[in-house]
Amino acid sequence: MRKFVKRSLLLLLLALIMFFLWLPESNYTTHSIRFLSGKDTLSGVLNMPDDLPKDSLTLLIFVHGDGALPADAHGYYEPIWRHLAENGVATLAWDKKGVGASQGNWLSQDMDARAQEVRDAMAYIRTQQNGRFSKIGIIGFSQGGWVLPLMGASSKAQNPDFMIIASGAVNWMQQSDYLTTQRLKREGKSAAAIAQALTQNQADHKFLLQNKPYEAYVARERKKQATVHTIPRLMTRDRYHFVQKNMQADATVGLQRVKCPIFALFGDQDLNVDAQKSATIYRQIFKKYRPSRYVVKTYTDATHGLLKSRHFQKMKPNASFMWKFWLFGKNAFAPEVLDDLRAFSLYQKL
Repeated sequence: MRKFVKRSLLLLLLALIMFFLWLPESNYTTHSIRFLSGKDTLSGVLNMPDDLPKDSLTLLIFVHGDGALPADAHGYYEPIWRHLAENGVATLAWDKKGVGASQGNWLSQDMDARAQEVRDAMAYIRTQQNGRFSKIGIIGFSQGGWVLPLMGASSKAQNPDFMIIASGAVNWMQQSDYLTTQRLKREGKSAAAIAQALTQNQADHKFLLQNKPYEAYVARERKKQATVHTIPRLMTRDRYHFVQKNMQADATVGLQRVKCPIFALFGDQDLNVDAQKSATIYRQIFKKYRPSRYVVKTYTDATHGLLKSRHFQKMKPNASFMWKFWLFGKNAFAPEVLDDLRAFSLYQKL
């Protein structure tokens, strides 16, 4: 038994050594930043490419999706940051409110508050000595697709030079129905069971729109439990109020106001967002309202995170998913994704 334990520990140690030796060398220098948004001080990072002129760089500001995410989105952004840094693109991101060293509570925000947070970050960086960038763009992931279109109503001084929206849904409640459908299909549920779940979704949406107190929600879920004989998966109080604030989010009007170049990218195997429907709506809006330049592209065999679906198709990533992602590095992303992000950041075209 002791020999087995020693051998296992030795193998683990060797695996860790090989992993850290394999890790690609960083090609950017990270600077800690702190800026004020409302009453809260937010903590983040500014990644400056090494060995490149500092007064002619493009800056890409990262806007998170849903969840309590730190600046690097638990490592998801790092391969993107390295790829961009190779070509002279600086990057900036911050811990969401209440995460890491950032003050506040991200669950207290609606999408307008999140858009103001991006404006505050842009205003901050423009006052800094190392903030003299030739262009400043913003990229929003998933839920960030409801944040970025709100920037279209900003004053010219606050507008970014370009936008990128990755895996953005158009309508919150429609996305909820799509997510439910995909989850139940993966669980092997029948068409009748899925239809019943969608009917329940509609009833849940109707209840949430009434803005009833949290206690009424808990009582309703427990009553449902007695009917369907399942344990209710209750939202926390903060999450409940967050959903109430944001469930009417719809990107349509905001997208109509976007005037700067914009790139929308989707994965055709997205389990969270109806990529085909979203891409179609984006194209229709851009064709009619004509931002200065636009690209809408869907990647084959790509997930919600624009990763290779063969290796990374999970609705809820776990520890093994993250280990695999770290091992794959930038090769985790579907072909062309990172090159397209770089090309649009630099030239606003692919």
